[in-house]
Amino acid sequence: MTDPTQNSETSKFPDWLESLLADHPDLPPVVTFATGAPLLIKLGLVGTITPDGLRYIARSDRDWPFGPGRQHPYLPVGNARGMSTREFLAFFAHGPARGGRGMNRS
Repeated sequence: MTDPTQNSETSKFPDWLESLLADHPDLPPVVTFATGAPLLIKLGLVGTITPDGLRYIARSDRDWPFGPGRQHPYLPVGNARGMSTREFLAFFAHGPARGGRGMNRS
């Protein structure tokens, strides 16, 4: 059986992400919405985000890679939904669509 937290397709990860993962061997293999938000901030992938912000992205972003019928299943972590840290960071490394009002067209 393969480990769902590891991915043999390292080519889809940018070199800087591979370097970041190598520099932080203490990263957990799985994150939840509650643990993933502060991790993204700590690693500098986003300026600010909350667990609810992550949940919003999961509901609204067509490219969100986790969940039923998606590239990666959620992993059970108690009552929470877990995600492979590697795949989670890769999603944010590529940068999901950002929210906001859009361009000021006045």
